[in-house]
Formats: sequence, structure tokens, C-alpha cells
Amino acid sequence: MRILQVVESMDLHPGLFSTILPGFISALGKHGISCSVASGASHDTHQADHFSADDVVSIDEDQPIEALRTISPLVRAADVIHIHCPNTGIAAIVTAAAKGERRPLIVSTQGSLTSHLRGRGKLSLWFENRRLNKKFRWAQQVTCLNSREAHLLGQRGLRLNPTPLPVGCDFANENGLSADDAQTEKLPLGDGKRILAYFGDIDRELGLIPFFKACDELESELESWRIIIAGRPIDNCLELFKAAARRHGKEHIGEFVVFPNFAQQRSILDAAEIVALPSITPVLPNSILWAMWHGKATLASESLGIEGLENAGAGAVVEPTRKGILPALGKLVRSTPEELKSMGSKGAEFVRASHSWDAHIQKYVDMYRAAVNTS
Repeated sequence: MRILQVVESMDLHPGLFSTILPGFISALGKHGISCSVASGASHDTHQADHFSADDVVSIDEDQPIEALRTISPLVRAADVIHIHCPNTGIAAIVTAAAKGERRPLIVSTQGSLTSHLRGRGKLSLWFENRRLNKKFRWAQQVTCLNSREAHLLGQRGLRLNPTPLPVGCDFANENGLSADDAQTEKLPLGDGKRILAYFGDIDRELGLIPFFKACDELESELESWRIIIAGRPIDNCLELFKAAARRHGKEHIGEFVVFPNFAQQRSILDAAEIVALPSITPVLPNSILWAMWHGKATLASESLGIEGLENAGAGAVVEPTRKGILPALGKLVRSTPEELKSMGSKGAEFVRASHSWDAHIQKYVDMYRAAVNTS
């Protein structure tokens, strides 16, 4: 069986599906399933020797006719098309090709349709829902990350009947990725302070506002800590966060590393004792899974749906509000390095046992086989 995986980008930015795609394809390979990959525009790509896909093609979404010509052979060769980025240009192009070739289509929303809805006009949302419902009508199955995302999709007015299907991880083959260490020494590390890190988009939707508010209240406890926010700036959020920090005299609370390459991300992770992802809505939990895999204590939003993290002693699961984050974050930053290291060790055992791709992959295999058998 051959699957065409469609992703937004092959960039290694935290939070993109591309960061967990190599492990996913490797796990499918153990079940006799081969994969090709179609992606939108990319800048940092996985090196070929760390990526087991048969073909990896990046297209220019601003040239849809040429992109359709490039994508069509991969669509014809595939038994199933799996789109991981439904609200993107490449998804529209591949969907058109799949309909033309009459190939079964699976769509995974992965948090992309339940964020940035605040302030949207009802008419604007109605038209977008109408377009998405029409597009998803061709999908044999729609999946989401967890039951909370399924509820939010229904709440926004999408008639998708999505099936919760969690993602997994396998970071065993990441060493050597993007081995450009030229900028690593410029990071705010090595001054003796302990590191609390956030990996993901610099965005209001990912819980940074309540997180910063909680950090402000813990200012005395955080005197020996350095908070590093590493990721892509979305819209003008980075400027707004910096302006707010200047206005309140809190510029020292957080430091931003924008568009970090993989070497920079790994440098921050290696130095970090705690990794936080306090997302307000469900998103891919890549950075928390990655942190636990490498033995780091974590603070995760309950929206991520990582069941069992707290019971395993790997960190804290919190409501993504200032009130929810404050006590758990306070307990973590007051912990000794030895206590956090113990949490990290438990997290590494937990993520390999319960959230590796091997733990989830059979559900994907069954889904692909069902799509082929009913097409």
C-alpha cells in the first residue's frame, strides 16, 4: 500500500507535522506501507538520509497549474491521500487532483480549524464553513487530535463527524538534522541561569498571554531562571508581546528566538530543565512529546490531550489560564534540578510506552486499509 502524505511544509519549526513525520513514515514502513510526501513551500528540509519517504516534493502554491502537474503523478501512484493541513493552498490543489483521479481522501484537522476564531464575524465564518464542508464532503474520513477538538469543530459549525486519532512520536533518528551550528553560540545560554523553554508559534492562541501573566506573578521565584520563547512569529504578536513587556518594565521575563533552526532548538532543549506548551486550543503536542523523549520535565495544557502525563510524574497538566498555570508552574520552578531530572526520566519512559508512533500506528494502518477497501 502506498500513501501520499500532504503537509504544510517540510520546515523543522516546532509545532509543524513535519517534525514528527519521519517517525510516522518509519512506523508505517514496519507494516508494509510506503509513503510519498507533498509539501508546500519549504526552507529547512529533512535530510534524505534521515527521511525514509519514497518521494518528497515541494510545490509553489502560488503557481497552482504547475503545482497540479507536479502533484498528479504522486496522486495517481497513491492508494490513499492523507492531508494533514486542510486549510492551506496545497490541500486545495491535492484535493482537486485526488477527486480527478478518484483516490480515497483522509483529512486530519490537527487543531488548524479551531484557532483564530475569536473576533471573526458570523458571516465570514459561515462562508468559510460552507467552503470547508463542501471540500470535506469528498473525504472518506476526517480525524482530529482529541474529543475536545471534535467538540470545538462542531461548535464552530463544521459538519465533519471527526474521529479522534492521536499523534505519536519517534525522535530516534533526529541526530544530524540541520547540523548548522553557526548561530548556536548566539543564543541566550550559558550565563548560569536555569532554562524554562517554550517551543511553538509566537501567537496569542498558544497560551503565551496567561503564561506570561503567571510568570509575572512568580517573578521572585524566576530570578534564577531564563525563559526562552522559540518559534515562528504569527502576524504582529511578537511586536505586541515585546511592546507590552516594555510598557510594564518586564523585558527581562522572556527572551525570543525567532525562526530557530534545528541546531538552535536542540541547543535550547539540551539546556532546558522545563518545557511548557500552555495552548488554549488543541494543537499538535510535538514540543511536549519531544521534550519528554529527551528527558525534560513538562508543563502541558489540558487541551493537548496527553493522557497520563501527570500520573506518570512527568510534569503538570494545567488549565490554560493564569489561574490554572500559576500553581503548577510555581511548583516546577521551585523544584531542584534533581527533582526535575527525575520527572524528565519518568517522562522519557512514559512517552516511549504510551505515545510513541508504535503505540498508535495500528489505528492509522486500519484506517488506510478501510479507505482502500471501501473506495
